[in-house]
Amino acid sequence: MPPTLREKLESRFGGLRDAKFPTFHTSARSFFRFYDGEEKLVALSKDLNSKAFDPLGRVRSYLHSSGVQLDIKTDADAAAQGEQFLRIIADEAQPPGAIYNEIYSRHLGAPDSSPAYEREERMMASVKAQFLEPFCLYVIEQLDEDGEGHSMGRPDLVAAHEDFSFVTDERIAKILSRDYLELQALDPTTATKSVLVLSGGIIEGLLFDALVSSGKWTFEQACENFLKDMIGLATGRGIITEDRLSHVLRKYRNLIHPGREVRDSVVFGIADAILAKSAVDIFIREVKVWFLKAKE
Repeated sequence: MPPTLREKLESRFGGLRDAKFPTFHTSARSFFRFYDGEEKLVALSKDLNSKAFDPLGRVRSYLHSSGVQLDIKTDADAAAQGEQFLRIIADEAQPPGAIYNEIYSRHLGAPDSSPAYEREERMMASVKAQFLEPFCLYVIEQLDEDGEGHSMGRPDLVAAHEDFSFVTDERIAKILSRDYLELQALDPTTATKSVLVLSGGIIEGLLFDALVSSGKWTFEQACENFLKDMIGLATGRGIITEDRLSHVLRKYRNLIHPGREVRDSVVFGIADAILAKSAVDIFIREVKVWFLKAKE
């Protein structure tokens, strides 16, 4: 049986997710050759961009003016701006490092002095979380609603059944499964704070279990520490590489304390929630890979 349009699209999105710094722009170019050759996807793209106000203009302004932020109010805004950004990248003849660096710096601060390949991976993770994931989720959802493909309903709910069997503590694994399911049911445009808090909690649970499993702490010792204590240790042990994203999520964990939110003047928006929600999947992949390598 030939693959459905949804299955073919998921495969192409998978290629983009896996693309590295040197090849992401050419992978985007290849993706849109496929995308623009499918009549249904072309119609979907036109409909999407009609629902958002000047997505191409907004993305261009964002990239060329440091004081301009993306105005994201709906899933369609995020997806349309994501598509236009990816099309801009696809037109680049060389890896647009300056563009990636600008996006990374705006969200996570100036890149540190870590090796170039690590900085490049962090930049790509930030780019994919902010632009690729919203576009991917929206398009797959629209195909599902049209009855195209093998599953129905929202893709985030389908993806909600994440396998946490790699987590060594079954109690932690159950909590992560519960919270991940709840996170996927939340819309970052209407439940911004909840998305940020849950994302931070899931990251903390992943690092908690990995650090205990690695022998760094006992369970009781880990209970006495917080996400801020786990980030550097996990990075140093090779459990994660996205330490900048972890620091972003650590800040938003303080949102559960109203006093700290006021004291620290924490400011957040829809774009932050979209980034945080996507970052959770990045960390799940990294911790899972670390566990697999540890067993070899």
